[in-house]
Amino acid sequence: MSDQKVMPEDIWNEFSLSLKEIAISASEVNGIFVECGVHQGSTAKILSESSALKKKEIYLFDSWEGLPETSQHDNNDFYHKGDWNIDLKFAENNLYEYMGNPKRIHFKKGWFPEKFNDIKSLKIALLHLDCSLYESTKLCLEHFWDQISEGGYVVCNSHDGYSVGPEKAFKEFFENKKNIQYLSAGLMLVVK
Repeated sequence: MSDQKVMPEDIWNEFSLSLKEIAISASEVNGIFVECGVHQGSTAKILSESSALKKKEIYLFDSWEGLPETSQHDNNDFYHKGDWNIDLKFAENNLYEYMGNPKRIHFKKGWFPEKFNDIKSLKIALLHLDCSLYESTKLCLEHFWDQISEGGYVVCNSHDGYSVGPEKAFKEFFENKKNIQYLSAGLMLVVK
């Protein structure tokens, strides 16, 4: 596993606040929350806390086996196949207090897009992309865009300076569709 950098606390706090504000706004939109690229569940926890009052269901997609192959569009000095590997149980334990009864957090373990059709009939209020790689981000956008509710939010992480692949995929996808808002916390945002 490569040296996985931890975001400095001040940047994490700004990032968390921005994502929380987006999630609170998205809670008013029809549909579920979806996160692609979950790892240990740190940002999924923000989404869970922010949507708790509205009892939004949250679907979390990740391989929990690390990253797939990278492409020429990715930062291959930083990201490598297998990086960010963590056991699903760690994420489940990290989010246990937010599960709810009935259960409102759903873990979808598998390589993108093999589990995406599990929610093909559902509208999406918030799609959060923390995929780290170009192809993964592109797959998520292509698959889920039509499911985003009117007024729904699509958020992509570009906070670490290493995520050139996701940033490229996000810009390409929305080039002739929507204007991208660049938030100071290192998030790119589109509202449908």
